[in-house]
Amino acid sequence: MSILHKDIPDSERHDPKGLSSATASQVYVASAPNSGSWRKLYESDFSYSDKTKNIFGWNDIADSQYTSGAPRAIAAAARTKLTNNGLAAQTDTSRLGALWDTANSRFVINDLNAVYLARVQFKCTAAAAAGTPYVINSELETNNGPTVVSASTQFIKGGGAVNYVSFTTALYLGSFINNTQLSLFVTPDTNVNIYDIGFVLQRTYKES
Repeated sequence: MSILHKDIPDSERHDPKGLSSATASQVYVASAPNSGSWRKLYESDFSYSDKTKNIFGWNDIADSQYTSGAPRAIAAAARTKLTNNGLAAQTDTSRLGALWDTANSRFVINDLNAVYLARVQFKCTAAAAAGTPYVINSELETNNGPTVVSASTQFIKGGGAVNYVSFTTALYLGSFINNTQLSLFVTPDTNVNIYDIGFVLQRTYKES
């Protein structure tokens, strides 16, 4: 006599066959008809060895060229592409594969319909007199021209005081951005020195 699974009393139900070979936090994943294996959930969808499947990975890209002892000088009103050689010790691209093109100073992110969080940060000083406000405009721009994100940061500390620029933005890779490259431009309204440039790019969603 057969019995439907839904009609089996709870006291007579059992765990899946083969569970004794699993470890904590693993799920069963089919790899072919009538076969499969027990894996942890994240291993079911991606692995660190296959960066194209690593859905929730990230990049931390830190510059070693421009430091407090050797900053980058940018003149007032000079719209300048920000570079980052990715050679500082904290740089880590192992979780997603490198998404920053150091040779051309641009992000290369080509997965349609993916969503990223991008954080940009750097330090700056200005020669303007102490207490004199100044502004730095930051823009993420595609290689075919349109500005995707812009941020304006105002400071009241001139006179060589160290100021911090930091902003985070979400990037949805629709047809407007996908298969293009994103570069970062800064435009100060006074002469500034910029250093300790860092980017963090985190992918929060990716379609298979």
